[in-house]
Amino acid sequence: MWAKIKRYQDRLNTETDPNIVKDIKAIISGMSNFFIRSRKFNQVANQRLKDHCSGCAYFITDPVEDEKVKDKDIPGLSGKICSLCGCTSSYKLRQSIKKCEFWK
Repeated sequence: MWAKIKRYQDRLNTETDPNIVKDIKAIISGMSNFFIRSRKFNQVANQRLKDHCSGCAYFITDPVEDEKVKDKDIPGLSGKICSLCGCTSSYKLRQSIKKCEFWK
């Protein structure tokens, strides 16, 4: 699990495009909060799921079986992705660097 974060950190160190840098930082933040089971960001993610994502047309089941993430803290996020941006929902909802355009 931490190996994935390390790969993103290595990419972050070589990336020059500011938009991609922001994307990578958001992914690292969300993954870190997921893996350390941050209570604060679990609450944030649960609220975002209830208020925004659960009824969103872009909130879908990941079609790639091997890429599905099992979320023990928020089962409603297990195996879900955002088809608009392609992010794993368990990570995206646990970060605040790059918020979804539909979160109010």
